[in-house]
Parts: sequence; C-alpha cells; structure tokens
Amino acid sequence: KRVFKGKSSKNKDVQQKNVFGVSLQEAATRNPSCEVPWIMSSLVEHLTSVGLESEGIFREAPSAAQVTIIYDKIENGSWKSIPPDTPAKEAAGVLRRFLAEMPEPLFPFSCYQELLALGKQEPEERRPQVRAVIEGIDPVHVAAIRCLFTFLHEVSTRSDVNRMTAENLAIVFAPNVLRSQEETLEQVMKEHKLIEAVLADLINFPDSIP
Repeated sequence: KRVFKGKSSKNKDVQQKNVFGVSLQEAATRNPSCEVPWIMSSLVEHLTSVGLESEGIFREAPSAAQVTIIYDKIENGSWKSIPPDTPAKEAAGVLRRFLAEMPEPLFPFSCYQELLALGKQEPEERRPQVRAVIEGIDPVHVAAIRCLFTFLHEVSTRSDVNRMTAENLAIVFAPNVLRSQEETLEQVMKEHKLIEAVLADLINFPDSIP
C-alpha cells in the first residue's frame, strides 16, 4: 500500500482556501470551463476506475493520516490530478471531506425542508417532485449533484461485491450533502430516515436528476 509523505494540514503555509471549503459558485468562477470542481470530477473518475469493487467503500474508515496528506497535497497545489495508485478508500475519504467542508452543502440549505417533507411520500410519487426541487437549485449545484449521484449509482450496482447498496450509501452521504443549516442531535435522529430515503431514491434513479 502506498505511503504518502507530505505536510500536515496544520501547516501554517496552508492558509488560503484553494480547493476545500470553497463554495461551488466560487469554484465555477475560478474555473469557468469546468462544470464541476476539478477535484470532485477527478476523484469520481479515479474511484470509478479503482474503487467500484472495493468492499465497504465509503463506509470503512480510511487511514486518517493518509487522507490528511492527500488533502494537503491537493490544497497546496502539489497535486493537480489524482495519481493512479492512490488507494480507493483514501480517495473516498477525501471526496467525503470535500463535500463535508463545502460552505453550503450539495443540496442547498434552502431546499432541506421541502426534501424532508417529500421523504414521507412513496418513491414513485415523490420522484417528479424531487426533480422539480432540484430544477430550482443553482445550476452549479445541480451539475455537482448529477456528477455525484450518477457515480453513486455505479457503486450501488456492484453491491454484491462492495456491499454498498443505495441505502447504505445514502446513510453515509446524508450528513455531507443534505442537512439543515441549524440542526440538533434530536433533529438528526428524528429526520435522518426521511432524508436517507430521498437520497437512496436518487442513487437508484439518477436519471431523475435534471
């Protein structure tokens, strides 16, 4: 297994947010030719190549130290692409960290309550309504949603090998991509199954994303 060497994310040289912790709108302004941030598309492409059959991908914890080192190499500009020998679980950990550090999640805070309510409906009934909600989101968010959920669908189709069904993936990604702006533990415990139902349906039917 490759061992990465690099600086800690606590290094004082890494101050300005270049990749992580940057809004999708700002990322689009910096790179107008890219539909989604390069790091997101690069990680998805890499994981499609090496991670689809990795058992427990996204669920099993990667090496925190290696994730931090990869994170720093990307953030300080040392890496402009993902090396082919980057381990799948560590790349998956970096993707989740990228999503978790977005100032506003993939599904903007403004649509949380509406999607939460739709989680109470049957999948066939809510699917067109979820699509309508997504159609009202900023196009840069829609592009990123489409990128991620098309990839997660591919992961779920290998669940006989990787053990990651759409439901499992929804559980893992819900806190990173669809959350309330102000939430309590009680609220999370009460609402998480409804949110996960919406996300699992999008993973199963990514074509429903506009």
